[in-house]
Amino acid sequence: MAIIDPRHAAKQLIYERIFRSATLSAAILVLLILGGVAVSLARGAWPALGHFGFSFVSREIWNPVTDQFGALSPIYGTVVTSAIAMLLAVPAGFGIALFLTELCPPLLKRPIGVAVELLAAIEAARRLIEQARHPVALVSSWGSNEELGAFKQALGGRFAAFVKQDWVPQPGERLDDDLLIRADKNPNTAAARALFPQQDDSTRAFAEDTDLVLIWGEGFDFARLPDKAKIIFLNAYLQPENGHADVFIPISIQTERRGHYTNFEGVVSAFEPCFPRKASIADAETLFAAIAATESAHA
Repeated sequence: MAIIDPRHAAKQLIYERIFRSATLSAAILVLLILGGVAVSLARGAWPALGHFGFSFVSREIWNPVTDQFGALSPIYGTVVTSAIAMLLAVPAGFGIALFLTELCPPLLKRPIGVAVELLAAIEAARRLIEQARHPVALVSSWGSNEELGAFKQALGGRFAAFVKQDWVPQPGERLDDDLLIRADKNPNTAAARALFPQQDDSTRAFAEDTDLVLIWGEGFDFARLPDKAKIIFLNAYLQPENGHADVFIPISIQTERRGHYTNFEGVVSAFEPCFPRKASIADAETLFAAIAATESAHA
């Protein structure tokens, strides 16, 4: 026979009441937010309804010349496109979830789950880019020639791009000699600056209207970012600053990919991967092309 400590039972009862109150408060808050949205929409629509009456929502006419308007066509289009999206997305979502949790072989579960998560991150990044009006990109000086070219082709026209130093010399470190060491610790600064002439000098202030910052690579102080700017962070490993990002996508490091660098004398040299890349990590070149492809698909 189990013996229950009355003090433990009383404490458990308190926890249950707190949890019940918290969930009830959350449910009420959701209803209040929905009510607020409805009130806001009604206030915004009231001028049109007051002028044209409730027939505004049932007429198809849209003629600025005669000052006659109706909202039936856009309402119908919104409902139909939303229904089609739900018709496709709901079965696909349930099917993928059911397959991953119940039917998928263990050997495939991890790669497929990672691919789904990566696609979700790419879509989230695409939405932020689409919504941004004054986006800024901080371009990695460790990116290969191929990755830099892919960024310029896919997203260069969308961002104000600045080349940043991923690695900076440490105090007391020797910066230059006659053979190997150079003051620049970043292997592809020359190619990056050839494509993106503007440089980030670590002290430059961002414009107040900057609403999105894409940070590619290491070596950036998140404290410099505008308070309200959204963040897309592309880096190899999880670090404390990743928690500030709205979207984090892990990308491969130099030893996990192949490509070319252009050194300070303009000499192009190739490098090869030393280690296999994990399935959960994307190459920046492929990632930029994927984001551009999703943008084109939604255009």
